[in-house]
Amino acid sequence: MTKSSNESENTPENGDSFAAATDKLGGKGEETSLDIDGLTPEAVKEKLVEALEMAENNREQMLRALAELENMRNRTARDISNAHKFALQKFVTDLLPVVDSLEQGLDASGEEDASVQAIREGMQLTMTMLLNLMEKFSITQINPVGEPFNPDEHEAMSMVKDDKVAPGSVITVIQKGYSLHGRVIRAARVIVAQQ
Repeated sequence: MTKSSNESENTPENGDSFAAATDKLGGKGEETSLDIDGLTPEAVKEKLVEALEMAENNREQMLRALAELENMRNRTARDISNAHKFALQKFVTDLLPVVDSLEQGLDASGEEDASVQAIREGMQLTMTMLLNLMEKFSITQINPVGEPFNPDEHEAMSMVKDDKVAPGSVITVIQKGYSLHGRVIRAARVIVAQQ
């Protein structure tokens, strides 16, 4: 039985030809005609062997691509995990001198000839180191004495009458607040002038 010319052609309804499909998939674009009408049995065997070899090559390429994709997923997952684990490494490394300074201050305060003034100066120096470090990592101190009360950054602990400051102003900061990249991570606890 022979096919009509319409049946043997690849029409848009029947899909693309094998060569066009392999071109789209990044294949070599080798055209293999599967039309075996009028071929000898040996020629049919040759075509079948070629088709099987091509199918095996495509299978191997697909398996290699899948293995590479799986390796990439594993590497990405490992990189993300390490990024989470060691995100604070730079901060901790920069924090260690502050810890060293605190230890030295504690050691110095235990000596018999330690003066309150020397200990105070050491603590002030350590505090300056710590605040500079925090600023380096975009951690900002919120110390709103004299500023208008801001509920987004301040937590009012109480209100008192004070004629010396404008109503609604912060009179005293009980505990300073801090923000990270502009986001409040701890509101400043304050006493506010009554209105």
